[in-house]
Amino acid sequence: MPPLLDVQNLTVEFPSVAGKSLAGKSVTRAPSPANADVTRNISSSASSRKNVPSDPGSEKNVSPALTLAAVRNLSFSIHPGEVLGLVGESGSGKSVTSLAIMGLLPPNAKLTGNITFQDHESANGPAHLTNLTTLPPAELRHLRGSRIAMIFQEPMTALNPVMRVGDQIAEAVLAHNAVPPEIRERIRNDIGNERRELWKEWHRPAPLWFRIFGIPFVHLYSGVLNRGSGIMIRSRIRPEKAYELAIQAMRDVAIPEPDRRARSYPHQLSGGMRQRIMIAMAIVNRPQLLIADEPSTALDVTIQQQILDLLNDLRQKFQLSMLFISHDLAVVSHVADRVAVMYAGSLVELAPKSAIFASPAHPYTQGLLQAIPTLSTDRAHPLATIEGTVPSIAALPPGCPFEPRCPHRIVNCAADLPPLVEVAPGHFARCPVINQTSLVQ
Repeated sequence: MPPLLDVQNLTVEFPSVAGKSLAGKSVTRAPSPANADVTRNISSSASSRKNVPSDPGSEKNVSPALTLAAVRNLSFSIHPGEVLGLVGESGSGKSVTSLAIMGLLPPNAKLTGNITFQDHESANGPAHLTNLTTLPPAELRHLRGSRIAMIFQEPMTALNPVMRVGDQIAEAVLAHNAVPPEIRERIRNDIGNERRELWKEWHRPAPLWFRIFGIPFVHLYSGVLNRGSGIMIRSRIRPEKAYELAIQAMRDVAIPEPDRRARSYPHQLSGGMRQRIMIAMAIVNRPQLLIADEPSTALDVTIQQQILDLLNDLRQKFQLSMLFISHDLAVVSHVADRVAVMYAGSLVELAPKSAIFASPAHPYTQGLLQAIPTLSTDRAHPLATIEGTVPSIAALPPGCPFEPRCPHRIVNCAADLPPLVEVAPGHFARCPVINQTSLVQ
């Protein structure tokens, strides 16, 4: 069976003027010892010319445009019903990856690679393989929120503060005319038998010009629309039905008294309740793929567990596939089937959950697991740490991005970015040391 989502060689770059980072701060690159004298000569020459008037347009000509790679050569896949955990420190490129899949990157971002999505219009219907990177904006908007949904990191900033939460969930239904699949199948059968009662219950009345020109009724319903006919006429779902679906979605995420809570504003709800509203908004249209960007980060431990249990229940109930993003390996161990570890924009390890926690291959993954305290940890000794810090995307080393901090580094580590090699069945790692060992074996 082909994967539901297949990401191949994804690279996301952002433009940056030389000397300035994405945030407008100065970017400094440490000179190598061989270039130290050249750097000093340039600095002294610049200081000697500080009183010479310059051409106003010369800076534009002298400073070449740079591109900073937030994600580099990323490849992974998610199969139907599978949960892939995407793990990494802050700034490793996890959220940029999710935004690239959703088509929400800023206009100045440069995206290369392929993101293929297997779009099922109905549970038993044929699949359409869609390349999300080349999809026109209108068609991408149709997929986003209906077939692919996302739970954002901070619900208080993602929700509209001046709109009732029930109306916000119903708005997602209205935007996509998202009649539930079981109702859609019944309407399709009724229309084939020249019955319209259920259609009238769920949809607004047909336009007057439809009746004037005698257009067949079947063209009004998008569920029986012939894609090849070129007729793109969509019926609109009734607002009261959209609101009913919003209430049902709140009930699905275990919000007590959903009819009353639907009339609340975001600031009137607790953090855990707001997160449930975000999940309800994501699942109300029955998506195939759910992207959860650190959905439990801002919650306390007990509420975290409730949210994780809820996501597991929803996954089983609606046969969801999920990309679960987190920086917490313990959380990922409760949710994911496979785990992908990112570091400085690159995928460094990808394996089944059991292999990641039992026999991690990459030194970075090993360091993360060794830094987690357990009940058997000797409290007389300090916890293991990874020396150094994550490099800035403006000053990445030419080889493995983990090479300056790696205790097992060799000469090849600093040469080029190593390839992702299968070191065991279904277990991939991006490390020259591991790759050489696997080749010898």
